[in-house]
Amino acid sequence: ALGAMVMNIAANMLGLGMRYHQTTPVGEKIFRSDTDILDTAELLGSAFPMTALYFCQFLVTIVAVCLIDWRPIAIAVACSPLFLFIAQQFFNYYRKVDLRQRIQGQKLTSFIEQSLANIPVVYSHGARKQAMLQYFRNLVNYSIANMVYFFLHQVSIVIVWPSSMPAAIATYII
Repeated sequence: ALGAMVMNIAANMLGLGMRYHQTTPVGEKIFRSDTDILDTAELLGSAFPMTALYFCQFLVTIVAVCLIDWRPIAIAVACSPLFLFIAQQFFNYYRKVDLRQRIQGQKLTSFIEQSLANIPVVYSHGARKQAMLQYFRNLVNYSIANMVYFFLHQVSIVIVWPSSMPAAIATYII
């Protein structure tokens, strides 16, 4: 299935108009297709099975808590709109940071591809120092975007895992 998907992405890239190929750097095209393939492979490989597992665990927990006492479920239902609002705001910000991280990666990859493809031009115009400086700027921007992305990824784990926190707290309160 993954091989067919890679072939579809390649065919789609080849089928894009000349305007896209003329205005989009080679590194950006490679980075976009590569990240699409990796994200889809991760989704098919781990996200779907984990979602099914979490859903089953959630149902078993709800049934078990209801059998013991219904009040924690009532408190969890009452608190869930607040939790969902906070989670939605966080994930909107998280998506923006993810986009920034991908754009910085595309810029870095594109710059490397273009520099490697035009090494004689860079050296003949004496732009070696300027090219190195631009590379390091792109690398620093990508590193910062990467650090923010991974920090928010860890924070998202903290937010998603205790999604049943109101039920757990209600159990101790009641």
